[in-house]
Amino acid sequence: MVDPFSAAALGSGLVTYNRQNWMWDKTLGQKREYQGQLMNIKRFELFREDVRDLAELTISKMDNYLLINILLMGFCVKIFTEGRPKPHCSPSWLHWLYAATNAGALLYFILSVWLAMHASIASHSFEVRLLTQFVRLPIPSKQQIDAARFYAQDFENKRAKDLFRIPVLSEMLRKHTDTMNNLTSKEPSSSGAAAASQQPSQLPRARTSVTFNQLPHRNSTISGVSQGSVLDHEDVGIGGALTANAALETEAARCQHVKLYREVQSNWQAYDAYARVSMAMGVNQLMLGMSYYCLIMFVGENEVTWPALCCTLSFAGCAYLIARLDLFTSRWILRRAGMMMVVPPMMSFVNMLFDKAEIEHPIRRVFDAWIPVIFLLHVYWIHFILGMTKAETREGMSLPVNWRSVLFLDVYGWIRQSSSSGDSAAQAPRRERRACPEVRGNLASWARTKSVQIDRELCLWETPGILEITIPEQAAVFNDLRRQFNTLQDILRDRLRRAGFLDLLNRDIPNEHADSDIWLKLLVSQNGRVNALFKRHCLDEVRAKPPRGAPISDLDALIKDIDFFEGKVSQLVRLLDSSAEASRDSRLPAG
Repeated sequence: MVDPFSAAALGSGLVTYNRQNWMWDKTLGQKREYQGQLMNIKRFELFREDVRDLAELTISKMDNYLLINILLMGFCVKIFTEGRPKPHCSPSWLHWLYAATNAGALLYFILSVWLAMHASIASHSFEVRLLTQFVRLPIPSKQQIDAARFYAQDFENKRAKDLFRIPVLSEMLRKHTDTMNNLTSKEPSSSGAAAASQQPSQLPRARTSVTFNQLPHRNSTISGVSQGSVLDHEDVGIGGALTANAALETEAARCQHVKLYREVQSNWQAYDAYARVSMAMGVNQLMLGMSYYCLIMFVGENEVTWPALCCTLSFAGCAYLIARLDLFTSRWILRRAGMMMVVPPMMSFVNMLFDKAEIEHPIRRVFDAWIPVIFLLHVYWIHFILGMTKAETREGMSLPVNWRSVLFLDVYGWIRQSSSSGDSAAQAPRRERRACPEVRGNLASWARTKSVQIDRELCLWETPGILEITIPEQAAVFNDLRRQFNTLQDILRDRLRRAGFLDLLNRDIPNEHADSDIWLKLLVSQNGRVNALFKRHCLDEVRAKPPRGAPISDLDALIKDIDFFEGKVSQLVRLLDSSAEASRDSRLPAG
């Protein structure tokens, strides 16, 4: 007979132990909830810091441009006023060249100042807009804070079996029950069942790409971005416990705020790029103007030759070096640019020598005749540099990609990726036209063999009773894969038939493994858990782990195989189309 005092003491001890355990768990859960909220706040602070850093790239750079351009504008005005040449000491055409280049430099500097001001203001405005309307700190609400609160009296509402739960015993019974439920194979193994219950469930990845439907459209105007682009704090786990895929959510949120900035950056990135181009052109014209100024001062007014030659070559060489550093183009084009910058000052220098020497010689007329050539070279240089600044559309933005400074605007490499993909797409047709018949035949044979192998593996999954025991998500993934593969198989058969590969369609493809040797990886729901089990095809043998070295059919591997197969089918279709087009061109009459 049980002593009532001992039973009461035992029951009191169990209740006290379970209450302390419950209080401990609740306290840890509350700290975990608050720590999760704090981590999310820190994470969004990092997002806001990213936006500030990205905007500061433009703001600080434009401020430097403004300061430098203002100083250079003052230098141009000084030359026009206090440094003006003396009259009747130099020919008028040289004064025209000096005034035209100096005025052009002043014009470019003013344009650069205006563009830099617009870029700086727009960048700062959109930075404020992103920080105040979209990338906001996820401050927990009163309801979220209260949700983490608990009362000690809530323990009194627990069931009697929870109040008097015996430690360790219930956990041992649960593990024993799980082990017995997993013993469904002919060769039961308690260790295998335990491994199956502990194996993490991994659903096959969905093939549809995940996009943020809150992102603004690429054609968003300077008026702003749609209000739906705000980062959703609920989507990133605010107010709830951190989930297992919190790292993925963090990455997605980071990409989202970067993409938001990328969208609004199109409102000022072109101004940023052309502000740098205008400043470079202004410095180039200023260097050419200084070379003509040296000819006027040294040769025209002081009649010294060698200092004039050295200064002229120095300023013309500086103009060429600046262009070489700024332009991102071929060496042949850079040589042409150097000739157009060095030749006009040197022609002017030679003409000034004959003019000051007052030598009457027939060759003097030749030098007088090339004065219009000097002006034409300057006009051609302006036309040439305008062609180099022609904008190309990359990632929805028109930028002068021939200028090296544009690459520094692309901190994430979007422009370079777009350029490389565009070049690859342009070169692909030429490569496909050069593809020999042997390459097309090998690719067609591989595609036919791979098609048969994938179809046989999919048929294994269509055996009655297989998809019925899996979870619905795995069955849905398989149905999508079957529809996708059927479409690819129909395209492949049609193109092979039209290309004349009838022997491939009628060829028997040997089977690598017997169907009874293949193990199917199934995701089965047991006691509320998703476990991975391996079933041998056509047999009732089920194991937690397949035999070592046995062939396994997994939907994750099938997804990768079908994706790779789809790419090869697309490549084969392009090769066959290119071959057919080349055959038609060869049959056309010449002329």
